[in-house]
Amino acid sequence: MKSVFIILVLVCFFYCCKNNENKLPETFTSSKSDTSLLKNRAVLERAINTNDTSSYNAIVNQHMLYVMQKDLLYYVLTMAYKNKYNRAYFHVFIIFTYLTPNGPKKELEQMDAKSRNFALYHLLKSYEMGYSDAKYYINATFDNPKTIPSSQYFLSELNKEYLK
Repeated sequence: MKSVFIILVLVCFFYCCKNNENKLPETFTSSKSDTSLLKNRAVLERAINTNDTSSYNAIVNQHMLYVMQKDLLYYVLTMAYKNKYNRAYFHVFIIFTYLTPNGPKKELEQMDAKSRNFALYHLLKSYEMGYSDAKYYINATFDNPKTIPSSQYFLSELNKEYLK
């Protein structure tokens, strides 16, 4: 009788594990699908128009997690410029510097001048606007964090590049 009970428990255990293994990839795949940003577009646009930072953060964080940053760039820029949202400025920097696994400092070194100035402008602007997480990336990006130029410096450098 004991052996039948033990076998029954083991069968149930393996059956549950097998079902959980099957469910996890489906959830991951459906969350990662390219259409998920399309489904959230209206919500994202409403969040931008109403300056709803919690809805914006929920959607952006979900898509950043699944490396769909290029699709987000329009919305991130719109949120930053329209609502002066410091975290959105930071997201622009992240999108520009994390498209490869090199990390921000190496990525910035490999960028053309326009892209580098654009990314650094957004990093420093987010920090100047009070986004504390930007400080870590400033320290990781600049050799001497005590002599960091302002965001306006990189904006003027960007303008010079476009006026050439």
